[in-house]
Amino acid sequence: GSEAFLILNAKHIGVSIIMIPALYFLYNITYAVFSTPAGILSDKIGHRNTFMLGMLIFSGTYFLFSIVSSILFIWLLFGVYGFYSAFTEGVGRAIVADLVGPEFRATAYGLYNAFTGLALLPGSIIFGFLADYFGFSYAFSYGGILGIVAFIVFLFLRIKNHRKI
Repeated sequence: GSEAFLILNAKHIGVSIIMIPALYFLYNITYAVFSTPAGILSDKIGHRNTFMLGMLIFSGTYFLFSIVSSILFIWLLFGVYGFYSAFTEGVGRAIVADLVGPEFRATAYGLYNAFTGLALLPGSIIFGFLADYFGFSYAFSYGGILGIVAFIVFLFLRIKNHRKI
């Protein structure tokens, strides 16, 4: 997701422009604090399982962003969103490393980052359209639904891979 939409929503709800950097700092510090524990958990339960957990956290957070109306609750959600990022950012890269041999890792990381960036453009355009024409509630609900879809795709891939073993 794009943190810019979270910030716009926070401003829309009434967070002072002066407090936006502090809100973004909360997201970043939560992400930094929980990245290592999320990595440790990922080493124990598997990268895909940890990523799937992160997608559930993302979906729940986006659904809560769709109904939030309290400035205090926005602060809590920015912290939870940092928690989601800790469970998916590094773990997503670990999944890439799991999928390719060492001789292709640099290419794989380049493709991963390129396609992630390319996917953000239409996703952000759709989100922005929904936010402008239907409100942030619909846009964040859309994002939450996409997170659930990503979780289901990963779940399906896990089930399919287990059948081959």
